[in-house]
Amino acid sequence: MVKILLVDSWLLNNKVIEQDVVEYFNNHKIEYQFFESDNEKDALEFVKMHDIDMAYIDISSQEYDGIQLLKDIKALDIRQPKITAVTVLYDKKYRYEALKLGVYRYIYKPYDYREIEESLEKLFKDNYYSKESNRISSTINAADLLSQEDSSDDFIDFDEDDDSIEHSKELMDAYNDSHKKVSAKEFLEECGDVGINTEELEDLEEELDRVVANILFDNNLEGELPDIIYILEKYNRFLYMFSEFEELSKVLYGLIELLQSIDFSSLARITMVSKFIVAIIQDLVDWKEHVFVIQDAVDVYYINASILNSFVQLKDIIKK
Repeated sequence: MVKILLVDSWLLNNKVIEQDVVEYFNNHKIEYQFFESDNEKDALEFVKMHDIDMAYIDISSQEYDGIQLLKDIKALDIRQPKITAVTVLYDKKYRYEALKLGVYRYIYKPYDYREIEESLEKLFKDNYYSKESNRISSTINAADLLSQEDSSDDFIDFDEDDDSIEHSKELMDAYNDSHKKVSAKEFLEECGDVGINTEELEDLEEELDRVVANILFDNNLEGELPDIIYILEKYNRFLYMFSEFEELSKVLYGLIELLQSIDFSSLARITMVSKFIVAIIQDLVDWKEHVFVIQDAVDVYYINASILNSFVQLKDIIKK
């Protein structure tokens, strides 16, 4: 039986996660038991007393110190639970701290069932749950973590009133001049020793051949658009971890909003739009490989200009 702890100062949030976890477990015929808490004291007692297997902890609560709760759990000389940190989109500081403390995964509010499903699928598919060697120390699956030192209290906020990106030479020049060249090896050295996990992106890329084929050969952009948006959202959430890629993240956010606004009944140049979208995704995949995997990029910001240029041209085509 899998024992799951849910910790959120607003118990309704616990119920939302519980509903999704129950659906997954029922579909896979896994027995389970839930424990719920709205404060750090009770949560810690549950972990001490009940041999918890998995925990979903809101680390950004205003009612208790979620980071301190993670530290207290990690300090216990017990069989450690797999902890998924729950957070709001814009609390970069909390995310960094949680990842450095060795959480298994992080998910965002508002919850997306696919995120919860994917984290559970990976947990059981990779047999992490049964690997007791991964549950003994307070640092679990270090190779599975994405970590970066947080050097600033700044955060990305997409709610601010940004002007729409205009296709102009002045903007492109300013955009390109705003960064100095930093090689992939230099950038990764500054990120620390743990390493950066791109595994979730690689999982997404397994579906790219099908998506690209359906877009280009079957001319089925409308049918594949939800999956395209999902892929871009996952890339953007990867970028949220790095303040250095704030500009790129904002462009991708704008691209996602643009794609969500497409009216296919009046879209005249579907083939051209499809090709732009495929090019953008392939650029992102290549960039990820050269920066985080092969690590041979001479400038980790080289993608900024091409993605921005593709976005503004795509915007012009769609809005015509």
